[in-house]
Amino acid sequence: SDWVYASPQLKEQSGEWTILSGEMKIGDGVMFVRDSYRQLKDGLVQCCRRYEWRGKQTLEGVNLSVRWRMQGDAMQTFIPGVLYYGNKNGAKVNPNIIPVYNGSNYLKEAIDSAIAQTYKNVEIIVVNDGSTDSTASICNSLCSQYSFIKYYEQENQGVSAARNMGISLAAGEYIMFFDADDTAEENIFLECVDIIRSQKPDILVYGMSFDYYKNGKLYRRDKLVPKQTGKLNKTKIKAELESLYNTNSLSSACNKIYRRDLISDNNILFNTKYFLMEDFLVSLECLKVCENIYCLPKALYCYKLSENEKNFFNRLKRIDDLCEYVLPFNTAINEITSGEYR
Repeated sequence: SDWVYASPQLKEQSGEWTILSGEMKIGDGVMFVRDSYRQLKDGLVQCCRRYEWRGKQTLEGVNLSVRWRMQGDAMQTFIPGVLYYGNKNGAKVNPNIIPVYNGSNYLKEAIDSAIAQTYKNVEIIVVNDGSTDSTASICNSLCSQYSFIKYYEQENQGVSAARNMGISLAAGEYIMFFDADDTAEENIFLECVDIIRSQKPDILVYGMSFDYYKNGKLYRRDKLVPKQTGKLNKTKIKAELESLYNTNSLSSACNKIYRRDLISDNNILFNTKYFLMEDFLVSLECLKVCENIYCLPKALYCYKLSENEKNFFNRLKRIDDLCEYVLPFNTAINEITSGEYR
């Protein structure tokens, strides 16, 4: 077979990660490649490849190759040999994971909000949690229009399971979560990416607006933003924990962008047994293991409150033992505030 090789056209350093970017012409198309690697203990090397094929024809019968060379006892990357088809979405900075169940009435508005962003280097992962309405049709239509939208289906297991599937599928360096009935300010990605590139936080926290609707019309909007600005280390997080909670900075998964390695390396997932405050529990688990967070006091995410206020109380009634239910939250808070914070 014919192999095509590419020399890196750009080399960047992000912490312990070395990032090589390049492209090669194959037939009537171009393959864009981004390789990241870092040295681990015991001489192991961890690699991550992101790639995108842009051509008139689909590539077939191709393989992925990574070549190495030895210099003494050290292993170093050589020129990556690339001829591979499979991930047409290419290199993405942060996937947006959108779980949806029977969201045909509002899903398109949420995805349109993500599509309309001024920053375009993203991928959107939509997980259909066993919907019985026209959600699947809407998602398939959007996928046919936009190559950066990935669509997956699962049996109905709840929002936590849907988000966990999104985490397992995400390939970007950072992850954010997006509820299927919400929207975001059009500059949310651009503002956040600039901070991520310059500050490299484990978690970026921003504010939210709470939108109240009646008969489908917005009649009130309240905004809550962090009182803090800039980077907070572990000591400052501990000191500001109550303030962060009071400004709703911890209770939602959707007002944050997480470094993906923080979640995957520490096996942090949404608890599928929880149907209230599961976001808050994930926030606490992340705070236990993170080195820092960055607070941006701007309301960039728009949370749509349910017109049916009985939904919350109906879920609350499902909790048999409230003391047992909140025990993991108390344990995590005590670990953060008592000095056991790692």
